[in-house]
Amino acid sequence: MRKKIFLRLTGVLSLLALALLLSSCGVQQTATSDISPIEPVVPGLENGGAYAVQGRFSVRSGNVQILALSVTADGSLAVVGTSSRSLYLLGEGGGLIWEKNLTSDFSQAVIDPEGRYLAVGTAGGKLLVVKPDQPQSATEHYFDAPVGILDISLDGERILVGLTPEDQLADDALLLLDRQGNKLWQKNFPEILDAKIVGNDNRIFVNWQEGGESAISAYSADGENLWTLQQREHMAIDESGKILVSSQGNEVQRYSQTATALGSYTAIGIVNRVIMAETGAFFGVLATDEATRIQELLYFDADGNKLWSKRLPNESDVLLSADGQRIIVASWRQYRDDATQVVIYNKWGQQVNLLDVAGRAQKMALADRGDTLVLGLEEGSIYFLNIAEAKNRQLNETGQRGLLQYYTPVSFEIPTGESMFTLFFYDSRTERLIPVTRRIKRPQSVLRASIEELVRGPLQGSNLNRTIPKNVEIQAAQSNGIVQLNLPASLDEMSGSTFLSGILDSLLLTVSQFPTVRQIEFTVNGERRATFGQEGLNIGEAFTPMRFGHRPGERLVFLPSRSESRYYLRPESISGVTLQDEALIENLVRYILTQSSELYTLSLAAVRIKNETVHLDFTDSLNSLLSYNMEAAARAAMLRDALALTILENAPYANINITVEGTPPEQPEHFLPWQITVSRPYFLNLEE
Repeated sequence: MRKKIFLRLTGVLSLLALALLLSSCGVQQTATSDISPIEPVVPGLENGGAYAVQGRFSVRSGNVQILALSVTADGSLAVVGTSSRSLYLLGEGGGLIWEKNLTSDFSQAVIDPEGRYLAVGTAGGKLLVVKPDQPQSATEHYFDAPVGILDISLDGERILVGLTPEDQLADDALLLLDRQGNKLWQKNFPEILDAKIVGNDNRIFVNWQEGGESAISAYSADGENLWTLQQREHMAIDESGKILVSSQGNEVQRYSQTATALGSYTAIGIVNRVIMAETGAFFGVLATDEATRIQELLYFDADGNKLWSKRLPNESDVLLSADGQRIIVASWRQYRDDATQVVIYNKWGQQVNLLDVAGRAQKMALADRGDTLVLGLEEGSIYFLNIAEAKNRQLNETGQRGLLQYYTPVSFEIPTGESMFTLFFYDSRTERLIPVTRRIKRPQSVLRASIEELVRGPLQGSNLNRTIPKNVEIQAAQSNGIVQLNLPASLDEMSGSTFLSGILDSLLLTVSQFPTVRQIEFTVNGERRATFGQEGLNIGEAFTPMRFGHRPGERLVFLPSRSESRYYLRPESISGVTLQDEALIENLVRYILTQSSELYTLSLAAVRIKNETVHLDFTDSLNSLLSYNMEAAARAAMLRDALALTILENAPYANINITVEGTPPEQPEHFLPWQITVSRPYFLNLEE
């Protein structure tokens, strides 16, 4: 009996199902970010124009981590705390105002929104209150536990301090101080998760837990307990304190300031965080799908109506502007050079700006009034970025941005001195595996190099998701055509069928590209296992290599696919097609059009083979592709490549010519020719 293969490229269609599909087909139905960014710029303006960098500051010590970062409402002042125990006050654009050295490690640092003073907490239990213009006259207050939480009231007259004793048996403490550091009251909790002081009346909200059960309590400025909500894990509150959003598991609940329930929403996956605009007009929910381990951002208006949702790269950080009109998502990905990508969305979920920063972002803070985002990198650089919408500063779409912003046409050339690898990553929705071609300098072992590149993950800006967790070490060895892939025990302990299948599938498909491979075996921590992961996926027997997942006796076709703003060709193996010549090609073309109906509304009129060239004649519906913009050119190029490569794999023809009702279609500027000659080897979705 044939062993189950974990390939998720598509399901295999039976002859009857394919016939039913084809019978209904007769009726009409941004350039990739630079992999080595020098400094953040608005995409498309690298060769001149308005740079997004307003200023930059670098700490004096090397290999310094940014532990604390806070900015005033107007972006004119920023406070930075580092792992070298240095405190910096920076002016607008990153200019150094002063530097102060502390005697113990930082834990927290916040600046009053109006810039009247800054509060700094240390792991040694010290609280410093410093005026920006009088750094030498700081007042110091000492506690018997590290300062874990700091918050400042709207009027600047109250400071909320959370203490977290190192003794695990001791209670945490929450203190309300006046601006001079005098204690107004103190409350003890088994463990404080979060605390905020909000509103003109200085109400305090505390998220705490005891024995694994979480709760939220509200207190007046005088310390009176107003109410307590049990079983609440996370919280977000607007600036006035009138709206509270919290969660438990996958349930999100809205409450009034009196703890009256206003409505709820059930997310797919476990809620990790809730965030709210200071005005209370919008709030966001970050949830992780347990099966795919992919994080999603859901965005709501004040009434709890879901506006949109987006899948986010792993380890993304999210901020909201004060009015909720802008959502800032920063994600770090590693490929060749470390880089952080900052994407700015509007309230409707539309991308309005995209910035790339060389380095891994650790902290970010947004000025409530203005367009200044302050970004702290792990190597000590502090960037002041302008995140205003880029639409008025970008080049015209017919300029230098190019077709490659959306799609990379099929390539037939191998650069001298380089090796070409096909790697498989998930699309943005973690539904399908997408092949990409990566070029690297010729390595000593192409097998090991391909696994290393797969673990490195997709290129930043590709809108693809990694299949294997970052920095996982997978050992590969080959002997007599048998490849052994040794997986670490940490992967075997994980769960989620989609997540685990993605690991195995991407490895199988990546290794299958090498002609010397006859069998692929998996081991876990050096031992043969019958199953893999908490889901018990079968790895007890050897796997037969399959290029692109193509099984013997089946047809290999290429389907146009979209992953957010990027387009890719995706291979699929289908069964039940036994026709020849024109009939075979016509059925395959109609199948491609049917499977791509979300991208194209096209109708095929006829297929003719003449002088070793396949002529694909479409109805006037093809003219719907002829928009005069780069994205339309990319979609047309992708369709042409999909048809040509499918014909190459299933019939003895390498030339195709596309026509509309017997005549050549129009060819707007930037469109590739409608005729193409294909050959082997060919390379799909080449990374640029």
